[in-house]
Amino acid sequence: MWEEDFAESVAMAEAKDNLGISDVDLAEDLETQFKLIAAAYTTGEADEIDRVINHIAFFRHMKKQELHEAGDANDKDLGE
Repeated sequence: MWEEDFAESVAMAEAKDNLGISDVDLAEDLETQFKLIAAAYTTGEADEIDRVINHIAFFRHMKKQELHEAGDANDKDLGE
C-alpha cells in the first residue's frame, strides 16, 4: 500500500515538475489545478483522482490558513 501511494506521489511530483509549479504556487493557480484534475480523470483511476483532488485541497487549505508562508519563511531561514 505505501509503495503504491509513493509511486502515485512521484507521479504527482513529475506532473507538477512538467508544469513547472510548486505546491505553494499550485494553491493559487486555478488553471494548473484544473489541468492536474483533468489529467487524473483521464487515467480512469478513482484513487488517482482522489489523490490529486486531496493534494490540491490540502494546499488550498494551507494557503487559506496562511500556513504555507510560515513554511516558506522557515525554508529561507535554514538556507541562510
